[in-house]
Amino acid sequence: MEVLSARIAVRLTSGLHRPPREAWTLSLIEIGVPVEGIKEDLATLTTLDGELDFPVSNSLSVQTSETNWGASGSFGEFILELSSDALGGAGGMGIGAGIGFLISKVKGRTQSAFPSQPLDRAQAAELVRTHIALHYTEVGEDLIEIASSFALDTGVHEFTFKSPSGREYGGTAGEISGAPTCTRVWYKAEA
Repeated sequence: MEVLSARIAVRLTSGLHRPPREAWTLSLIEIGVPVEGIKEDLATLTTLDGELDFPVSNSLSVQTSETNWGASGSFGEFILELSSDALGGAGGMGIGAGIGFLISKVKGRTQSAFPSQPLDRAQAAELVRTHIALHYTEVGEDLIEIASSFALDTGVHEFTFKSPSGREYGGTAGEISGAPTCTRVWYKAEA
C-alpha cells in the first residue's frame, strides 16, 4: 500500500512506552510512498544510520487508513520510539541527524512532499501546541506561552509553554532539515 500523506514521529525516551524527552514530527503531503519504504527508512534510525552494530531498543507503530469519496486518499501514521538509555550522550544529536537523513530520503522520492510557503508565527505556535498534545498528556489549548523567538537565518520558530500543572514544554517549528512542517518538542525535566 502507498500512502499519499503521512505523519512520521520519532520519540526519544528514557525507556520504551514512557513520555518522550524529545519528539520530532514530520508531516508530509502528496508523497505516494509505500508503507514498507517508510518503515525501512525508520529502521535505519534505530542503528543511527548504520553507526551502531545492532538496533537500540525501539518500538514502531504503524497505522494506515484509506478514504474513498469520489477521490481516493490514504494516510499513514508512523511512530518510532527509541530508548535513549542505550544511546548515551550522542542520542539527541544522532537522532537529529537521522531526522535530516529521513527528510532527504523522502524529498528524493517526491517534489511535492513539503508546502512551499514558510510558516508564520501563529501557524508555527499552533503546530507546536498540537504536537505537544500529540506526544504528551497535556492539552495544547491549556498551555500558556511564556517565551518565543524566531531565527531569521533559519526560519525556525521556538516556543516555551507552561501547563496548568506547572510543567514547561518547548518546541520548534519551521525550516528544519529543509522541511517547513517538521517540529521538535520536549519537556523540561523537573529538578
